Amino acid sequence: AKDRGRMWGTGSEGAGLSIIQAHQPPWAVKVGEWLKRWAQREFVLASSMTKPRMDWLRHHRVYLPGPSYELKPKRPTVVIAVDTSGSMFDELRFLMPAVQYLIQNSVTVRIIQGDTRVHSDVELKRGSEFPPIKGGGGTDIRPLHVAAAKHKPKALVSYTDGQIPEWPKDIGVPTLWVVPEGMKPPYGEVVRWERE
Repeated sequence: AKDRGRMWGTGSEGAGLSIIQAHQPPWAVKVGEWLKRWAQREFVLASSMTKPRMDWLRHHRVYLPGPSYELKPKRPTVVIAVDTSGSMFDELRFLMPAVQYLIQNSVTVRIIQGDTRVHSDVELKRGSEFPPIKGGGGTDIRPLHVAAAKHKPKALVSYTDGQIPEWPKDIGVPTLWVVPEGMKPPYGEVVRWERE
């Protein structure tokens, strides 16, 4: 049954998959460590009208507030593209524990899942309901990466077994591949996982 699950599906099914959740996988911690390189703390420049415009004050003797700037923390957002094809069936049980680990470490996660097309595109924060996992068809994760690019993420994590017709194009952001041994993505960094 285990091997049948890995080979299940040749088309884009989009059916809900009955997944039994597992323990937190070791690769989740490695993904978290990778994220810390660029997401220790992101800041946005926010303007507030607090400082006087001294040139106006001197010339017109009129107080006119001017812009000042302060750094405010912003939760970093990472997109996780999830291959939900039939060959990934046994590995999807590790997805929820891995995502929960990232959310607990103050990372906003956008999950884009699909097999040969996108089945869901959802942002998750603390307290968010995890979307049902859909798929079970063939494998082509290129549509997932195209969808990810539209959100202009700070980073992209792609979780796949690499059994794909063609690697997606680089969308121009730091990319981490979570793939099994033997898979060599053409760009980005790699974290390996082993089938259990």
